[in-house]
Amino acid sequence: MLKGPRYHKEIAVYTKEYPGMTVPLVLLSNGKPGFVINVWIASMLDQGTKPATLKARLSAVCKLYEFTMASHGNNHLNEGEVRSLLFRFGRARIYGTIQSDGSDPLGLWWSRVKRRTVKNELTNINRFNKFQQIYFEAQDLNPAEIYFKNALERFLEFQRRSKYDPFLHLFHSYQHVKTSFTVDIHTGCEDKSHGGRPFPPSMVVPLIESCTNPRDKMLLLLMAFGSLRSSETLCIYLSDVLGQFPDTGSAFIKLAYPDTGHIDWVDKNGQRAEGTRSFYLSKYFPSYPLPRINLGIKDPLYVGFKGMSFSGSKPDENFLFWSHEAAGQYFWKLFEEYREQYFFGKSQGWPYHPYLLITLNDDGSPLTMKGLRKIWDRAMKRVQLTGYGLHSLRHFYGHYCANVLDLPIERVSSQMHHASIESTKVYFKISPLKIRNEIIIAHYKEANKDVPKNLYQVEYKVDIPEHWSIEAREALILRIAARK
Repeated sequence: MLKGPRYHKEIAVYTKEYPGMTVPLVLLSNGKPGFVINVWIASMLDQGTKPATLKARLSAVCKLYEFTMASHGNNHLNEGEVRSLLFRFGRARIYGTIQSDGSDPLGLWWSRVKRRTVKNELTNINRFNKFQQIYFEAQDLNPAEIYFKNALERFLEFQRRSKYDPFLHLFHSYQHVKTSFTVDIHTGCEDKSHGGRPFPPSMVVPLIESCTNPRDKMLLLLMAFGSLRSSETLCIYLSDVLGQFPDTGSAFIKLAYPDTGHIDWVDKNGQRAEGTRSFYLSKYFPSYPLPRINLGIKDPLYVGFKGMSFSGSKPDENFLFWSHEAAGQYFWKLFEEYREQYFFGKSQGWPYHPYLLITLNDDGSPLTMKGLRKIWDRAMKRVQLTGYGLHSLRHFYGHYCANVLDLPIERVSSQMHHASIESTKVYFKISPLKIRNEIIIAHYKEANKDVPKNLYQVEYKVDIPEHWSIEAREALILRIAARK
């Protein structure tokens, strides 16, 4: 059973045009580079497309190519096959290509994927189509690429209908007959494994406190009160924890892209040096020479990186925004304990990689996604909860900012490093009980009456333990130092 791409190959190359990073090069079934698709890659790089975004767009187009070659080979597609190609591609992605008896006639070995994943893939395919229409409208540069053009031109018809599900309208193209369809949309269904709802606010602190070591507590704090995705926590360097904010004492943590992000260091001669993280890894860590997002997907150390939008002066770096200063203060306490227990007293250079989160054994290798999920499963078992995924902590962050801190969505969008407020709306949801409370408060104020004190005892309240905060005297010293 051969899994993985059969008809194309992606290789990472270094170029003079894009120093300090690897660039994907796509080879098609004839062994030659696909001219149009590689020009598209160069165009996205010139526009500053983030690596994770580029990877997602390229993956979608290459999957369509794999499906086309598996279904038709080098044969020319007739009109009917062209019309139904994307419909069949979408079905293959949603239902998988593996049959009930374990066989796969196409040899693609695709498992089922979620409908929203297919929708995103079709959207990315449409981006490629728009590009080739503008620059290569009537040129058949490669016989293999004709399949892209014919099928995608058909798909473009349906994309012009704004705010429609692009996959839903492909049912029309399959029969090419104007027909009315009734579709049941189950809005009550939630993807609990992905965390489509926020983690219960009253259980966030118990979840963190149930952990038995500082590393696991730090990890959950980064996600729940720092809004980081699970994969993003695994790309943080130990040196990214820069210290404490002088006015509050909370941890000051730098965020940067795993490959193109900036980093500075002191070399062996005591001289200050700087460069990209890709260069830093290749120069000083021979056992870990590539950023984790550039490793093969089957590598245990591989992590995805969806991408961040940074609002600071540097386009590829920023810092973490704590939704509660006590969480940032507690992180710093745990960080000092973590370093003392697992980093001090080791041989020079240990653990031979720059990452913050490590395995808690003599090996000290970088924590993997598999290990991270085990940490989550153990913590969930200790607090006796089920039905929530790691991403529910990021939803909790947005929920907390909206319902407890009353922050405007524009600010929360910046804190969560979203490029668009549309992305933030998924997380920024006002609780119905909060809306009811606001109406009641307005009524009491209009009547010049005192608002009941217990009005805010609702489901989104979080009780922060006293031991999370730095001591009052220490906080005062920090504030005085900040004024100086």
